[in-house]
Amino acid sequence: MVGVIKPGSASEKKFLETLRETLDEYFDWVTIYETPVLRWDWSKCVIEINGEEYKCRPLPYTLTGVGEGRGLTAKGVSRELGGKVLLHEYPSNIHELRFIVGEALKNGAEAIVFMHEGGRPWDAAVLSSSIPVLKPDTPPGIPVVVLESNPRRMSGFNGERIRVETEARIHDGVGRTMLAGMSNGDKVKVHVSTHHDGIPDDSGYIGKYIGLLRDILTIATRHSNVEVVFVSYTAKEIGDPQLNSYTWSWGSRYLLEILESKNLLDNTLLDINLDFKGDVFEIIDNPIPLLPNPDTVNKGKTHFGFDSLAYLNHGIPSVTISGLSPGNVERDIYKDIGYVIEALLKIVEDPQSMLKRLWSELVKKHDAAPLEYRNSVTRIYESSRFTGVSNAVKALITYTSALASLYVIAGGEFHSCITHAPLYSLLGEYMNRVEYRLGERGRIIVWSLDNIILDAGVRLEPSLINSILKRIESFMLIKIDELLNNILELQVCRRSIQGASDEH
Repeated sequence: MVGVIKPGSASEKKFLETLRETLDEYFDWVTIYETPVLRWDWSKCVIEINGEEYKCRPLPYTLTGVGEGRGLTAKGVSRELGGKVLLHEYPSNIHELRFIVGEALKNGAEAIVFMHEGGRPWDAAVLSSSIPVLKPDTPPGIPVVVLESNPRRMSGFNGERIRVETEARIHDGVGRTMLAGMSNGDKVKVHVSTHHDGIPDDSGYIGKYIGLLRDILTIATRHSNVEVVFVSYTAKEIGDPQLNSYTWSWGSRYLLEILESKNLLDNTLLDINLDFKGDVFEIIDNPIPLLPNPDTVNKGKTHFGFDSLAYLNHGIPSVTISGLSPGNVERDIYKDIGYVIEALLKIVEDPQSMLKRLWSELVKKHDAAPLEYRNSVTRIYESSRFTGVSNAVKALITYTSALASLYVIAGGEFHSCITHAPLYSLLGEYMNRVEYRLGERGRIIVWSLDNIILDAGVRLEPSLINSILKRIESFMLIKIDELLNNILELQVCRRSIQGASDEH
């Protein structure tokens, strides 16, 4: 069975050497940044049911342990799991997966066995928290494993004695991120970013993967009016030494903090993110849309790509092109890729027009929002006269990247939504999803990037939920206004220092 490239592994080092040699013709300089990572390895996973053993696969960051109890087949998570091994179909949603694990831990489960027939990810990281926030977390503490089997078999294991044993460990490692570019002076910079951890460690796949990168970089580097910087991240899937629930963002968060500290992001106004995972080719636009043809983007109604998260929180617009695995890509798809890259580079070549486009799109997006939102974005737009256009673009993106997320659990069914829009935009979408559950009791969880805002059991009634969201929005408006003032003060300070330095 083909493995995957892991952060800090020998295969990662070998891959980057190959990538560096292949892409040498495109760039004047190449830098390898070392990144602290956690490495997770496993050596044993066994499920014993009535004396019969089944091979399984643990999910990271499951550690060495044994869980034993009566099997309990469930959809959702039961309140009483003490002495039980939870048997659950493998969810299609990564947030539901993590939520189930976190809730099962709270309710005393001895082990968790997810069942699937294939086609599901094996490497999705789970931790003890139900909610993904940027705070340190811990490994689950019980075996969390996947059994490759038809989920319909679960009912046959209900009530049976089940023993789950795993052997796995976490240790420190050093991952590697490649940064490459041209020496083009003070031109606007555009990052073309991807990540190599999690791709198959197979020479045939890697050859096709690098070939795709070459084709895309050929399109991007044709534009002489911008400087293209290529980044291949480590630790975007797993490997965060802080073990927070946004495990996919560690590699980019770590590198961008370094670049920010060196003022190397000051003139960076766009990230084009290439995501080689995913089953379907999809273009996911920036939270404030940049692309002129909305029919080609966000078909899955996704508000942003997960791998865009770190860029957005540094105020850099980001567009994701996902589902680019060699097995998915056909030649006619390059027309769409070429269209996206050409359109984005044309926009970023004129920062003043880019700012105006972002502002007008955001005002349009906030048409049904409280007046305070529109006042805030207009203040940012008008501030460009003394902060500079690039700084105003970044302030606008940072403002809209105040992440707002919502879970609704109704009748055992799980619904999730993540958006960079204010919470008012979530209400209609959720009422449509749970309309058949109206009047019943459910659970609503709302959180921002850093903390949980609300976790409550409520009756699912539009008027009640609307009242809850309005109160939460009042709280968020205060926080956003504080954020806006801090952003503008910082940008004015930077502008003043830069002006004094230039004059000197």
